[in-house]
Amino acid sequence: DLDFSHVDLSSGVTNLKIVCFAAAIRLKLNPELAYQIRSNAFVSEVREFDQKLEFIVAPYEKHNRHFENSNRRLKIEIFSFISDIVIL
Repeated sequence: DLDFSHVDLSSGVTNLKIVCFAAAIRLKLNPELAYQIRSNAFVSEVREFDQKLEFIVAPYEKHNRHFENSNRRLKIEIFSFISDIVIL
C-alpha cells in the first residue's frame, strides 16, 4: 500500500520507480495531486477507481488533468513481469 492522500510534494517532479517480478500495488491518491502512473509489464491488471483494465504486452499509462500544468508532480513507474495495480 502506498498512501499519497495527504502528501505535500516539493517543487519539481518526484520520481518513484518500482522494479520487481510481480507487483501488487495499491495506490491511494489525493484527487488534487498531479500524478502520472506508468506500468511496463508483460501482463498488467489495473483497477482505477471504478474501472478494470487488462493489458498484455502493452504499457499502461495514466495521468490526471493536473499533471501537465503543476509545478509539483508525482511520477510512478513500475517495471515488472506481472502487475496488479489498484488506484483509489
